[in-house]
Amino acid sequence: MKRVTGDLTAAYPDADTGIGATLMPLKEQMVGLPAPASARFARGGWLRALDRCVNVANLLMARSTGRTREFAVRAALGANRGRMCASC
Repeated sequence: MKRVTGDLTAAYPDADTGIGATLMPLKEQMVGLPAPASARFARGGWLRALDRCVNVANLLMARSTGRTREFAVRAALGANRGRMCASC
């Protein structure tokens, strides 16, 4: 690239004086420099915490679907929403 910019400066001295070119990988241009190790570990911690929250939500949902008969009986007896899931 130094040779190309040198040739352009020689061919067009008024327009290309003081202009250069630098090559960089496309990934670095689009994404930026890689994150430091501490940022990657922090991201991993957040992902682990999110995974645990999703697992707990799935367990609670499985528990409530297993109790649909109980909820149906409570609704049939006239329980309001607060009483429906009082023991959840």
